[in-house]
Amino acid sequence: MSFLSLTEQDREQMLETIGIDSVDELFAQIPPAVRLGRTLDLEPALSEPELVAHLGELASRNTDTGR
Repeated sequence: MSFLSLTEQDREQMLETIGIDSVDELFAQIPPAVRLGRTLDLEPALSEPELVAHLGELASRNTDTGR
C-alpha cells in the first residue's frame, strides 16, 4: 500500500476548486463551542509494516461466534 502526500500545487488547486484561500477557512465555520480546544493526544505514527503487524494482531483477537 503506497501513500503519496499532496503537493503544495495539489493543495492550492483543491482550495481554489472549493473557493477558499486556506485550510483554516474550512474550520472557520465550526462553532467554537464544539471545537476540541486542544491538540489530540495521539500515539506516534507507525510505519506501514508496523501498522500491518498491529492490525494483524488486533484481527487475531477476533473470535468466530458461530463455533
